[in-house]
Amino acid sequence: MSNRGNYTSKLCGTNVRFSPFEQGKLVISQAQNYGIVGNGSVSIVQMDDRGLVDVLFEYATQDACYDACFNEENENQIITGCGDGQIKLWDFMHQQPIFSYSEHTQEVFSLEWSHINKRRFASASYDQTVKIWDATSDVSLYTFKHAFVVYQATWHPTHESILASCSGDETFRIWDLREGNDVKAVKAHDNEILTIDFNKYENFVATGCTDGSIKVWDLRATLDEPLISLPGHLLACKKLKFSPYHANTLISCSYDMSTCVWNIDEAKSPLMNRFDHHSEFVVGLDCSLFVEKQIATTSWDKKTSIFNFDEDPQLVA
Repeated sequence: MSNRGNYTSKLCGTNVRFSPFEQGKLVISQAQNYGIVGNGSVSIVQMDDRGLVDVLFEYATQDACYDACFNEENENQIITGCGDGQIKLWDFMHQQPIFSYSEHTQEVFSLEWSHINKRRFASASYDQTVKIWDATSDVSLYTFKHAFVVYQATWHPTHESILASCSGDETFRIWDLREGNDVKAVKAHDNEILTIDFNKYENFVATGCTDGSIKVWDLRATLDEPLISLPGHLLACKKLKFSPYHANTLISCSYDMSTCVWNIDEAKSPLMNRFDHHSEFVVGLDCSLFVEKQIATTSWDKKTSIFNFDEDPQLVA
């Protein structure tokens, strides 16, 4: 199968996720008018052996769709989070959602299904809350609160009761479901934190900020200072992801229209590669679980790109 492909949608991309079940399958969340006003949609696409990307399923949403991800228990289902606060569960056999989760009162910016306890998923919202759900119930199991909008919540890769979230209150927090509250709260940046991810091999988290800065934190330390501060981006860092294959590799994307690949072991010159193939804000990013260095990016330019992060940037462009 080709490691590189491109897809152009009708609406602006807001995020992209690889399927955990099938190589080359992705879900792309989208919005009209950059997500400021209007409807949304979600597309499930498949890249073939030649790098051609075909739409398998497409659903319209009544408001901007900010995130979507695959159900970890069912390869034919996704959840979506929208600007009206609604979370919907979709099955590819149906044109309408089969389940709704309606507790959020404002935009749902982030969704993530647990990789360990596969009945649960987490949501993060403009209403300042993180919620934990059992997929079979429309009443949340837990609600955690920040002092400002929550942009992302993400599960620990090996502990089913641990998750992290980041907020416009300039903190990231580590939540333990067994404790029912945050066990760490870190003032990590001097501006809003838009994105956070756990390292898959070390007890680290990385955070990305509206000022473009990126920091990596060792959760075993006192957290007074980051493990490393990366040069970051010229504009806001919208999304970052640690590689599922390489403990030292971090990928980030930004409003400066770039996607950067970092080696966190190289404090003096950490930038490994930079891609400038998008012509608008790059707002979505994911790493393939099937192809070692394959990533996908999506942008307000309505384009989604699939490529290897060690490629020549001129080839990707």
